[in-house]
Amino acid sequence: MGVKLPFNDIGPCDVVWDYGEPGEYSLGPYVGQVKLAAEDQIVKVFEESLGDTAVDAVNSGMTAELTVPLTRSTLQQLEHILPGVTLDVNGNLVFRPRCGSAMYSAAKAIVIKPVENMVPVADVGKWIMFYKCYPYKSLEIPFDRSSQRTHLLKFLVFPNMDSGFSYEMWQYGVHP
Repeated sequence: MGVKLPFNDIGPCDVVWDYGEPGEYSLGPYVGQVKLAAEDQIVKVFEESLGDTAVDAVNSGMTAELTVPLTRSTLQQLEHILPGVTLDVNGNLVFRPRCGSAMYSAAKAIVIKPVENMVPVADVGKWIMFYKCYPYKSLEIPFDRSSQRTHLLKFLVFPNMDSGFSYEMWQYGVHP
């Protein structure tokens, strides 16, 4: 049958931003799915005589994105996580556009720890480590009589280009 994934099939998690650094902290609370979406990018090769039928394909990389739907967020939490967001002198959260800033150099590690009985599991072999993640804004804040408002945090997941790594993006299990 093979080896199962190290974490349970269903359940919540704790998402730790800037893992391993003095400023690390848990993102949350959240409601809904904390989700990794990863997809290989493929470029199809064609020959004119076969029209839209691909005769081959070439791998052209992989995209990966982690989403965390924060709920009941604090202004300080959003200021700390979101680039281009600051608290002004009156305590208002101000959003500014960003343009031309590189993301990789400011990317941080994220660890997902499965939660069992309201406590993150201590077994690091069950954690998921993302080496380089950069948050970006993608907000849709509903105002109606039944939707709970969230700040959907999205993180681009980059390959780790630091010395000693070979472009790894994430791994199941964290080992010192």
